[in-house]
Amino acid sequence: MSKLILGLAGGCLILSMGAAMAASGGTVTAASEATINRGQGDQPVAVGAVIKAGDELGTRTRGRVQWRMDDNSVSALGADSRFRIESFALPKENGGVGRSVMKLLRGSFRSISGLIGKVGRDVYEVNTPVATMGIRGTTYALALCEGNCKGGDVSQPVDLADGLYVAVDDGLVEIRNDAGTLLVPAGKRAFVASRTTAPVFVDVWPNLFFELERQMAFDIYQLPSGAAFGASIRSFEISTEPVEPTDPTDPTDPTDPTDPTDPTDPTDPTDPTDPTDPTDPTDPTDPTDPTDPTDPTDPTDPTDPTDPTDPPASGS
Repeated sequence: MSKLILGLAGGCLILSMGAAMAASGGTVTAASEATINRGQGDQPVAVGAVIKAGDELGTRTRGRVQWRMDDNSVSALGADSRFRIESFALPKENGGVGRSVMKLLRGSFRSISGLIGKVGRDVYEVNTPVATMGIRGTTYALALCEGNCKGGDVSQPVDLADGLYVAVDDGLVEIRNDAGTLLVPAGKRAFVASRTTAPVFVDVWPNLFFELERQMAFDIYQLPSGAAFGASIRSFEISTEPVEPTDPTDPTDPTDPTDPTDPTDPTDPTDPTDPTDPTDPTDPTDPTDPTDPTDPTDPTDPTDPTDPTDPPASGS
């Protein structure tokens, strides 16, 4: 009887594990001084850890964590930050419409949206204490500043006002709160001071955005498939530019003026059609051409007046 109960329990365990594996989520791809909380306190998180809806990620003062969700979105959390995955479902699990809802509780966050983010702003959202962002096909960054943000010239940074800063590199972000809505296109930056203050465009943003971008690019390319993945996303394209056709050191460049094998190179000493080539046997002005009929020094020229072997002219 005990064996039967054990067998049934094992079967239930296998089924529950299968269900958990089938549910959409993500995987941690980089971590340093980072934690995960699943309702039982903060626990250290390492590369390869599976994350899912309900998980809360955190970083310490010098920490960072990056993860990739099953829709191929990639996100990174900056130092001294906290972030919760509130819900996540791929289209096949949600009646054909995927959904992703996250919340930045503290600190900074950067993301390159995946499949769900390409659908619409109503199915991909990031909440913060002061505003909600609807995301559409976007590379973006957020920072909640609480007396800890500097911006402007990196050599002489200034303290920034507290609130939420939003930077959009690609796509479109809709910022909305109790005071209004602002659509932020690619290349623009916005600021929200509080939930009762309307979002506005700004020309300054936290310098930590630069660190987040550098960190994310570095972590992506450390993955075994990072180069291939990086080539597929706009923010981190790998250069596949061909050899510059005017490269003077390129031996296969047909327009290279210094290429000794270029048939159209006017200075090519081996070019048989070069009119200035002193060794060209067909050059009519070549003073060393033995067959040149007008060459005054040609010993075989019958009309050469200085040729001692030239037969005398008739009538002399």
